[in-house]
Amino acid sequence: DWEGVLRCHQLSPHCSIVLDWEGVLRCHQLSPHCSVVTAIKDSELTFEAQLGLGMWGKAAETASKLVDLYRRCLFQYHPLIGLTLMKLGKLQRLEGNMQQLKASISSLTQAVHCLGITHGPSHPLTREAMEMLMDSNLELNRS
Repeated sequence: DWEGVLRCHQLSPHCSIVLDWEGVLRCHQLSPHCSVVTAIKDSELTFEAQLGLGMWGKAAETASKLVDLYRRCLFQYHPLIGLTLMKLGKLQRLEGNMQQLKASISSLTQAVHCLGITHGPSHPLTREAMEMLMDSNLELNRS
């Protein structure tokens, strides 16, 4: 029941049942941001919708916006910042061009640093981010 999902989401922006990604995107393009918290929730849902629809370029733009929003209201080294930077780096790498590969290296470097502080250097997420960073560097050196 897509209409029910949209009604649920329009009544409660924090509704966790999201099935109609296109509807969610339409809904969020129409709603104005009234605060940083609302902007974060809006961007998080938009990001998930874009990922669900395979809109990698748009998702990367939204992830970048999310990192900026998180930095405005969270600690400098917060797990959400590290995880979002890691996702951003992966999305940038998918773009396949040199400029985005360099951006990916920058995002992943920041992610490794942040996750190393929040999770520790031996945590699986930190190690995965390090592997992604090494792969991106190898790809850049091959080009």
